[in-house]
Amino acid sequence: MSQTFRAEVQYQDWSGDAAADDADFVTIREYMKERGLMKDGDFLVAIRGSNGENTRNMAVTPMWVTALLVPARDFDAAQKYLAQSNRVREVRFEMSVLEWAAAFKRFSVAMSWQGFDMAGRDYVADDE
Repeated sequence: MSQTFRAEVQYQDWSGDAAADDADFVTIREYMKERGLMKDGDFLVAIRGSNGENTRNMAVTPMWVTALLVPARDFDAAQKYLAQSNRVREVRFEMSVLEWAAAFKRFSVAMSWQGFDMAGRDYVADDE
């Protein structure tokens, strides 16, 4: 069954995009390899992380991670593969919010309230 890769939650109150830099030490690829979630010859092309409903006592649920892998040994081979096929291997696993955060050196999320698509929009901010 064909799917579209994007971030989705139940109500979509906020939506936008994200950017991240790989961690210097344990990247998401290394995390997956250490746990047997990636095989030799797999190339990680996409990842989605989400968490569930947090409770009033501020308990944070684990991250649910979906990784998309293609059979390729390097970047160029992965690009060539995806130019010819939309078939990927999907791997799902849980990790703590701290493990998720540690997999990235820097992580940025930009979201707009529903109906206000601010992505890529220029703006001038007034000082308070």
